[in-house]
Amino acid sequence: MRGASVRAPFRWVSLMAALALGSACASAVPQVTGADLARAQARDPGVSEADLQRGRTLYLSRCTSCHAPFPPASRNAEAWHHDLAKMRALAGIDAEQERLILVYLETFARP
Repeated sequence: MRGASVRAPFRWVSLMAALALGSACASAVPQVTGADLARAQARDPGVSEADLQRGRTLYLSRCTSCHAPFPPASRNAEAWHHDLAKMRALAGIDAEQERLILVYLETFARP
């Protein structure tokens, strides 16, 4: 019985650490603003705010099921295309989802 009482606080601390890490990682993935939409539309006038929001949501849900999210500014657009092409099948991402994720990542990618 003593072992169970020792494990309970450890589980609580582990859970809290995981939640803190998850929220910290998500904060490295910026929310979409009006300025971001304007930047995206300069590259592709057909892009909507909903496209960018959906791309962010897909990035966080599909890509982070296996690893922590990389900040979009950690790579340039070419590197994101390469990385996503490699991971597409593993993450179960279809062509439209890939397009939306790339629109989001390219908007925040480093030059």
